[in-house]
Amino acid sequence: MKRLIAKADGNHEVVDLSEDEINERTEEKTVRTETNLIADNKEQAQAILNSTDWTQIPNSGLSETSITAFINYRNSIRLIRMNNSATVDWPTRPVEEWV
Repeated sequence: MKRLIAKADGNHEVVDLSEDEINERTEEKTVRTETNLIADNKEQAQAILNSTDWTQIPNSGLSETSITAFINYRNSIRLIRMNNSATVDWPTRPVEEWV
């Protein structure tokens, strides 16, 4: 990797990065990537919760078994949203069973 440095005379020079500088930049990139993944996971979790809100409305038409399955599913999604994890094992969405 290289970087551009400004010289005192107003010119610029391209120099190689030191090993420490390369490691530092790699670490910063990893942190930024992980932060983005965490934000994406939280956003996806919120979208799932929003799209399954209707399952918790009385008289939704779902069977009691299905309602319970969605309660458990939504609780798992809430845990994902609360945790700051870049890697997530998404639970399987329950099947809608109608009465």
